[in-house]
Amino acid sequence: MLDPPVFSTVLVYATSSRHYVVAGTRDKSRWRILNVSRVVNDDNSLDASEDPTTYDESQCARVLASISAGNAGVGGMRLVSRGVAVVGTLRILDGHYLCFVTERELVGQIRGHHVFGVRATELLRIAESVKSGPTSSNSSSGNTNKHQSTSANPHAPASAAEKKLKRLLTTNDSSRGCFYSHTYGVCATLQSNALDSDAEALARVDFDSAFVWNSHLSRPLRVAIGETATARWVTPLVHGFFEMRRVSLLGTALDVVLLARRSRHFAGTRYRRRGVNASGRVANEVETEQIVDVVVEAVDDRGGVRGDKKNTPPPRVASAVQMRGSIPVFWSQEASVLEARPEIVLGNGRADDPNHAATANHLDLVERRYGAPIVMLSLVRSNERRQREEVLRDALHDALETINQVRAGAGRERVACVHWDFAKHMRRGARVQNASNSANGGLGETRAAARALETETDATPDATTPGVRDTEPLESSTQIGLTRLARVAAGALELVGVFAVGP
Repeated sequence: MLDPPVFSTVLVYATSSRHYVVAGTRDKSRWRILNVSRVVNDDNSLDASEDPTTYDESQCARVLASISAGNAGVGGMRLVSRGVAVVGTLRILDGHYLCFVTERELVGQIRGHHVFGVRATELLRIAESVKSGPTSSNSSSGNTNKHQSTSANPHAPASAAEKKLKRLLTTNDSSRGCFYSHTYGVCATLQSNALDSDAEALARVDFDSAFVWNSHLSRPLRVAIGETATARWVTPLVHGFFEMRRVSLLGTALDVVLLARRSRHFAGTRYRRRGVNASGRVANEVETEQIVDVVVEAVDDRGGVRGDKKNTPPPRVASAVQMRGSIPVFWSQEASVLEARPEIVLGNGRADDPNHAATANHLDLVERRYGAPIVMLSLVRSNERRQREEVLRDALHDALETINQVRAGAGRERVACVHWDFAKHMRRGARVQNASNSANGGLGETRAAARALETETDATPDATTPGVRDTEPLESSTQIGLTRLARVAAGALELVGVFAVGP
């Protein structure tokens, strides 16, 4: 049994003064109730509290019936919506909205833990913001409410501006690329989940993680009911990519999972986000993980493995992780409809950073997450006729020179950087592919293309002789690219002595 419990059923009830969010486990054995006032506190924070009791199904039904009976004179209580996971709350002008997942689909599993993709979400108005005015007081009863204001009408309809903003927000399809798991920390790597005994539970409640995209939406509830209670209600969402394929290798079933986690820090569209910010967060950072796992039984929402566990073999799983992001120096590009390739501007309008503190902060973040040593692979162009991307290569080189001197003085591991002109190698590979495709037009043309490529390609100890090359089929562009990338990895191995795939 997991703690916090896994709530996969969410029911929202409404009375004249409050909303009641009722959540239960899939087997309906554990239920909790969260009540939210329709009027927020005078500091515009949610007035919410969690019932400390965990109910079974019949007990929860009796409590709800009691609430409905107590509100019979003012309209009773009605069910207004239902869902499968709570995402958080959001304020739009005067209205506070509960955001929750209403439809999900099973997209795969990791180590038997189900991973769900978001198919549909809903925004439900649950509270009204406080308007300017005195706090309410009840002189006849002698009670004074210092937290709420009567100037906010809990039944006031949303304004036209609020409805417009909500409509604009709902046009953003949040079902694209969002996924979550009730029993596995999808915002953390497999290594982190496996090596740290507390990592799985932490990943389900660590809303400050860079890969939890509803971190901001969870904050109002975290303030209102506390971190521990919020962990029972809000499900961390990851934005990126998830796909699982089941394959068979020599009669053994394997799950091959590819997932990408986008960082919520310094994210944005192309040309709008470039380089690094002062805290060391690079633009459009993505952590990609590939998992190859021998098939095991699925884990249900209660945390138990279906099937007999007595003769379960030890886990056989492999994971490889890499992180990509923008070049970690201050730079920018001004988007323009008149210029397809905007100029690269170093500095990003900031004051000079001679010590490259932002780049150092970024490397510190990477080292804390994955460990040392760090190997950077730069894919920017080099030896350009007219310098564009090459200025970024030079800027990164200067930054690493400065940072490595500081690290060496402090006895820390140096940062290795391999420069690999991705565009140049892909052009060479494409020419090989084109030459191979035109082989039917004449062997002489194919040989001429191969010889032209050979003069461009760096000499290698195992290069074949021209005579042998003429008689063997040409390599495809993919093979060419993989071969050269293997050489890059070998070079990194020589530079640092080890090629680390960190947790």
